[in-house]
Amino acid sequence: QGQKALYLNGKAFLKDIPFRDGALEFEFTSAKLRAFAGFIFRAEDKGNYEALYVRLHKSNNPDAIQYNPEYNGEANWQLYGEHQTSVSFDQYEWNKLRVEVRGSEMKVFLNNFINPVMTVPNLRRENLSGFIGFYSFLGAYFRNFSYEVFDTNVAVSPPKKEATGVITKWELSQPKNLKDIDISKYESSKGL
Repeated sequence: QGQKALYLNGKAFLKDIPFRDGALEFEFTSAKLRAFAGFIFRAEDKGNYEALYVRLHKSNNPDAIQYNPEYNGEANWQLYGEHQTSVSFDQYEWNKLRVEVRGSEMKVFLNNFINPVMTVPNLRRENLSGFIGFYSFLGAYFRNFSYEVFDTNVAVSPPKKEATGVITKWELSQPKNLKDIDISKYESSKGL
């Protein structure tokens, strides 16, 4: 349409832009039948951050917009079904996404909606600041990016802790052959 835009299929980080509380805004579109476009914010590194994205092929579906706290490079949207919403948009036209973050709360605005189309009252990650980025899966175009920093002197509640039993940090070992491990040394192996 004659305007410059960034085509992205993956992640792009803006590490020089620190972000705690504020607003992120951009326009997006895609020429593909199936595509995702969104923001990454409060990133600690390339695998640990908060994310919000629009599923361009899901207009009017219950999962058109999804919140996704990422831990160790693993997406966790499926654990937070309460943080998905249905909204109408045209995937082949330019759409405007605005995300406002204050403390542990995020409000999401799409196009000319005056009220949020989705509110996440309890962001899941404990990191209250970090860098920002863009996310796309299967390819999307981005343009007119802007951000605004909100006054951080306002007292905010830290994110609520995950429920007991939810694992948010882990490491993987090298593969081992079970025949080479004496499982009798482990308490939980008694019932095996």
